[in-house]
Amino acid sequence: MRSAHSDLTQPSGDAARRTAEAARAAESFIADLRRWREVRGLSQKRLAAEMAYDASYVSKIETGQQQPTHEFARRADEVLDAGGSLIRRCRDYTSSRLMTSGAQPPVRLASDDAGSLAHSLLVRHEEAECRYVDGVYHLHMRRQLYNASDAPVTRYLIRIAVDRHPKTPERSNELYRQRPLTWEEIGLRAW
Repeated sequence: MRSAHSDLTQPSGDAARRTAEAARAAESFIADLRRWREVRGLSQKRLAAEMAYDASYVSKIETGQQQPTHEFARRADEVLDAGGSLIRRCRDYTSSRLMTSGAQPPVRLASDDAGSLAHSLLVRHEEAECRYVDGVYHLHMRRQLYNASDAPVTRYLIRIAVDRHPKTPERSNELYRQRPLTWEEIGLRAW
């Protein structure tokens, strides 16, 4: 027999799912921020200085002790040249937190920089396959995109990262900065 007190303290299945989604969204934002900072070769202190933030604030964001604001994400995205990735992750995080609390997400205005077309393309399904044949890696990726906007899609940006030294990210990032991949090396075709 369960007590009334335990019923009150146990989250419902739906609430637990929303809480888990909010935690995953927070982890995704933190991982993306850290990854972009490392790719750009910046310490937390250096990133904070370029963003005009205190270094302890950046540290608290990366350790999950502080929740990022939209302004922080916008500024970090700008300084790290992340192509809107951090803004999207922050929006997902904010929406997840609001859903956990039962509040409604704010309405986006058409003029809002976060409401641009780049943020309205949703990946509905993705398949990826990597094969190694005759000393060459072959990657095939298929994405089914959904345009949640009424604006036409004129371009779809992709980001390709190759970790040439998986055990030493600093070495891989330095090599990437010194000698970035070329289109010829990638052999990318899209249709």
